[in-house]
Amino acid sequence: MVTMEQATPETLLMATLYKVGREIRMVDNLAFARVFNEAALEFGGRFKSFAWHRHYHVSEVLSGTLQLLDQAGSIVRENAAQTYFRTSPHLAGPFGQQIFSSLGTDQQKAVESIADRLKKAFGSKDAAVKGAD
Repeated sequence: MVTMEQATPETLLMATLYKVGREIRMVDNLAFARVFNEAALEFGGRFKSFAWHRHYHVSEVLSGTLQLLDQAGSIVRENAAQTYFRTSPHLAGPFGQQIFSSLGTDQQKAVESIADRLKKAFGSKDAAVKGAD
């Protein structure tokens, strides 16, 4: 089991995207960053690394981790004017389940809460566009 101190941003983001699933189309925008900033404030611990810069509302850790997951094939970028992406089939399957299961109970609850927020923010067809504020 991975403790809160041992979990990397990559592990936490992969576990979250696993719980979001393949059906939700997300976009790396302010709404996406806001979900993780709120999680950083609410859950603390390793989630704090996702907090955004107080003036610019950008999380370097979140952006860097998404780029790393893109290069590793854990997310599938879609060729669109905005940077839309989905969880990859690999991450949505047993690999993601293994990552999620390796987290402690508190981390799993936090990841499930964040995933629910992402589903709510991006779950409808137009949510990614609406969330672009």
